[in-house]
Amino acid sequence: MSAHQCTHSRLYTVATGAMFIVSGAVVWAGARGWYSVHDAWAWWPLAFVFPAVHALTTPPPERSVVSGLSWLSLAAVLIAMNLGYVQLRVRDLVPLILVALGLRLLYRGGRIGRSRS
Repeated sequence: MSAHQCTHSRLYTVATGAMFIVSGAVVWAGARGWYSVHDAWAWWPLAFVFPAVHALTTPPPERSVVSGLSWLSLAAVLIAMNLGYVQLRVRDLVPLILVALGLRLLYRGGRIGRSRS
């Protein structure tokens, strides 16, 4: 069996600790009755902050800025939709998804081209 060495940066450790503290405070406040689940339901996409912080704070070989920003953008759009600031329908989402996929492919194509030369 090979030993797997996990290396984490200080930023990764601090960000993960802060997320646990905030999560605990939110659960505690809900248990104390300071807000209802109905009021908090619009904010469920904040769970996407966890993979975003992980993608942005891991050490450089595994770091993915595009992935982290994508998770944060998805969370922001879903919260805006839940709060009624953005009105998107499926026919509006399909072109946005196609553009996002195209941009991702162009980005990856540019990175692959630079690494070969």
